[in-house]
Amino acid sequence: MADTTQKYAGKKRKPQIYRGMKIRPRGGSWQADFGTKAGKRDQKSFGSLDEAKQAIDSHLIQKVEQSRFEAAITSKYKKPETIATHLESLHGSHDGVMREKHARTALDGAYGEVVVIGYAIDDEPPRAVYRGMDEPEENVLKAFFDAIPVATQQPVHWVGHNILGFDLRFLQMRSWVTGIRSGHPLPLDSRPGTVYDTMTEWAGRYQRNAYPSLDKLCKAFSIPSPKGEVDGSNVYSMVEAGRLEDVVEYCKQDVIAVREVYRRMTWDDR
Repeated sequence: MADTTQKYAGKKRKPQIYRGMKIRPRGGSWQADFGTKAGKRDQKSFGSLDEAKQAIDSHLIQKVEQSRFEAAITSKYKKPETIATHLESLHGSHDGVMREKHARTALDGAYGEVVVIGYAIDDEPPRAVYRGMDEPEENVLKAFFDAIPVATQQPVHWVGHNILGFDLRFLQMRSWVTGIRSGHPLPLDSRPGTVYDTMTEWAGRYQRNAYPSLDKLCKAFSIPSPKGEVDGSNVYSMVEAGRLEDVVEYCKQDVIAVREVYRRMTWDDR
């Protein structure tokens, strides 16, 4: 009889049954079997046994919720075609909701990852560091952090739109998570001379209801806006669709627009 136990990192790991589902060791990961989907085995890999068990729990909860809705539909309607229509709508909306929830985590520093960083040093043309989805996030963070001390010998003055509310803090979160440290501490507050956030400078730091979009400021100053087919709301879907180059170009145009807005707001007529 074959030994199904795998030896990894000096320890033997055996397949397990958790809530009726199989979890098998595969190299350095664990593979959970969720049954069949569209005629194929639905198997997913996880970094740890606990992650696999949590995924199974979520999967079973979703199945229970879906079964309740299906039962309600079949008890309410009698015609087979009506039942089929409502079930199709249910499954489509469920997938859409789950996809939307997943997309929202892209902006959460605990789960989302950095794919592209657009930036410029002083008056130089905008640059971007980026990666393919099969490349580690650490490469982008390290390339960006390494570029900063090389480009300037003076304390960094950060400029951006909502840079305090999102960009700098998100980079700091990902720095903590990945262990890639910046040679320049990332400022997380608005100390004078350290950060200029065009959004809060325009409306006031605590006037959240009056915070303007970058597109709005561009229009106010008659500056070409980077917001067109691509904007912050659909970056995730575009990267997922393989349109990374379009996102990179959008980030560069965003940098140009922010720099022009900053110059107008600081009376810099270069």
